Amino acid sequence: MTSINNLGNDQNLFITVAEFFKAIGVLPGDFDPWEMLNSPVGPLAAYMGAYMCMLFAVIGTYVIIKWPLQAASEISAWRRGRREKEQKVLEMEERERKLWREKLEREDEDKSALRQELTRSGERLGLMGYPMQKGSRSYREDIAKELLEQAEFVKKRITLSSGGLEHRMAELRAKEWLKEQGEKSIFFNRKRWGTRKRQGKSMVIEEKFHVRPDLISERYIVECKTGTEGAWAREYATNQIRDYIDLASPNNENKTLVYLFWERPSPINWWWELIKKLKANGIKVIDRYGDIIEYGGE
Repeated sequence: MTSINNLGNDQNLFITVAEFFKAIGVLPGDFDPWEMLNSPVGPLAAYMGAYMCMLFAVIGTYVIIKWPLQAASEISAWRRGRREKEQKVLEMEERERKLWREKLEREDEDKSALRQELTRSGERLGLMGYPMQKGSRSYREDIAKELLEQAEFVKKRITLSSGGLEHRMAELRAKEWLKEQGEKSIFFNRKRWGTRKRQGKSMVIEEKFHVRPDLISERYIVECKTGTEGAWAREYATNQIRDYIDLASPNNENKTLVYLFWERPSPINWWWELIKKLKANGIKVIDRYGDIIEYGGE
């Protein structure tokens, strides 16, 4: 500003700008800046011209600097956003790995707890790893009926189990699942009686039946399966489903029937046909992790 206020400097600036405008064709070629300066309004024209040049210089500098700065800012924001996105992806992958490790640890803990339970109860186990259950009478009252009930109980276990250990582990897992549902009173292999109506030749007949669910509680009836039973168990399991559905109905126990599989049946296993029947009757079918087994898939 001090330099422009000097009369000689503003005249020199005016002449320089005028010559530049003549060179680029803004002013005619015969325009003489000295003639303008020597006129009565020459000093004022030189002063105003110098200020206009300064204003345009400032505007030009601002425009020239603004766009590179804005581009640099956008590039910086983009790089920062990309780093944040990459960080989120890394954090998500770390959480997934952590959940996966925790799941494996829980599975190991479940297996360890089941094996410890089997070890503690080993002295009380009977044939095929199942506890011998007493019937409705004592040996002194009717030893023949008592032994018959024991034989029926053991027959059921031998028939439906492809291995005593897996079925026993499924029962213990079902007990833990019932506790997770808030059940308090849980019983193993209790004989339960029910009634149902069937059409006779000339009239409707009410018949009684009895079954021994693997577990029964206040709100649930749970039947355990290994998921690897052979085809020889198919007929027995099919007839058994009807008994359990009738037992769980409002006419009898009025409880939720649950089938728990220790292993999910293979895609070609005969169990899928019966699972379809269970699902059609609103029966809950789960695996040992408590996940719902959907019909038709692994």
